[in-house]
Amino acid sequence: MRSSFLAALWLASASWLSLAPLGCGRAKSVVPPPLPATSAVASAREPANVAPPAASSSSPIVAAPPPPACPPGRKPPVSGAREIALDGRTRTFLVDYPAREASLDEPKPAPLVLAFHGWGGSPDQLERTTKIAAGINARGWIAVRPAGIDKSFNAGACCGQASKVAVDDVAFARKIVALVEEEACVDKKRVFSTGFSNGGFLSHRLGCEASDTFAAIASVGGTFGFAACAPPRPVPVLQVHGARDAVVKWDGTPKSGWSSVATVLSTWRKIDGCGDDEPTPIYAHGNVKCTRASGCSAGSELILCRDAKAGHTWPGGPTSTGQWGSQDLDATSYLLDFFARHPMPGAT
Repeated sequence: MRSSFLAALWLASASWLSLAPLGCGRAKSVVPPPLPATSAVASAREPANVAPPAASSSSPIVAAPPPPACPPGRKPPVSGAREIALDGRTRTFLVDYPAREASLDEPKPAPLVLAFHGWGGSPDQLERTTKIAAGINARGWIAVRPAGIDKSFNAGACCGQASKVAVDDVAFARKIVALVEEEACVDKKRVFSTGFSNGGFLSHRLGCEASDTFAAIASVGGTFGFAACAPPRPVPVLQVHGARDAVVKWDGTPKSGWSSVATVLSTWRKIDGCGDDEPTPIYAHGNVKCTRASGCSAGSELILCRDAKAGHTWPGGPTSTGQWGSQDLDATSYLLDFFARHPMPGAT
């Protein structure tokens, strides 16, 4: 059973899996499961293609004051590889700093985004297929791309060697943030996590277990691989998922301990204090519809972007083409816009 389970996870033929290397390896082409019915969170209506407003009318987001300036005279940091010693292992990550436009004598705090690759992927591969670091740097933000143990992260039941030996990737993420804060001018109230597939699973875990560090999270093609989620505050969450994903299935894979998208949404809806009314359509283009849950508390947001025909892919990525790819949503820009709306509560 174990071998068949792993084989199913390594479905990655380019004929149907546009971002296969991020979530799994190579295998023969397979026919995706039947198109699932639209979730209760995805509206059946066809709204105009509009960008989401800064806040829902029922849960206004109070603009955070600007962060304090960092001490002058700080040596400008250099992009590149870093190492961290953790639990007897040497962990690595890449950090990409934006071009310095302001005077180095008065550095301004910059938001920080951690972007995690999928099972079988790597930091470089994540960038080739998503351009996430380039998108982050274009906004003057700091990008970090961590490397998993044996190309995997521990997000509970997902995935690979990291999950098998119970690597503490929550501690890894926290330590990365602390190290970058030591060498650069980081806006500590604007630290975020995103990722594809296994990296999306981990981002959900960080939202559940490290909401004191991460202001908001976004998952592309990843659900829950754990049962308990009890952060001490509402956490803004963006879920992007292909309805025909045959790796991380829309309806979940119970025998693997991987939840459905519906479970992700219902869990975060309760945590974020959202209402039960029909979600509000906020974006529609081609096969993609994005909806926002109603009445979330404390300025939080819960958004689902569902691509009706996409498979296991990062929408808008340069390799997200072909039958199961998608160019109907620029997931990178969309999630960064989402992060920009959601600093940590009480940001100063």
